[in-house]
Amino acid sequence: MSALNDLEKSWYERDLGQLITEGRVYGAFVSNSSVASGEDLSVVMVIGDKPAAIRLINLVATDIVVAFSIHRSPSYTGGAPLQKFNLNDIVGVTGDENVTFVNSSIVVTDKGEIMFGPWNIYSENLQTITRQIDTPLLLKPNTTYLITINNPAGSPTQMSIAINYVDH
Repeated sequence: MSALNDLEKSWYERDLGQLITEGRVYGAFVSNSSVASGEDLSVVMVIGDKPAAIRLINLVATDIVVAFSIHRSPSYTGGAPLQKFNLNDIVGVTGDENVTFVNSSIVVTDKGEIMFGPWNIYSENLQTITRQIDTPLLLKPNTTYLITINNPAGSPTQMSIAINYVDH
């Protein structure tokens, strides 16, 4: 992988609050999806011709353990784009066409190369998992990523995921 250029460094190293103020941070959300035992809540993130960076992922699950991972270059069929939101409604910057999220009705045929994880996340109160992954992840242009939360439990569980990302 090539070294970061000055533009990439400028938005990667800057404070998340500053980027939100500038209207450069977006979010995509999947809420209250019922996930069967042994199955995944999957979100596909398609990066266009400019790099992007995941800055924060929030996970919520109504079980005691889930497994989180991110894969590069998955194969999938179907799906519909998720709605994205700018986290600064005052600035009102829109037009983020570089990143697309797909969730609804996708069928993953190959998860691709593992990039991050699998990471088992355990509930502290044995009821609900709420975790933040706040390690910035730089994402290559013209690449597709698969974000999964697996339900290894013996019964269905409700899961939600919120992804905040920076786009050029």
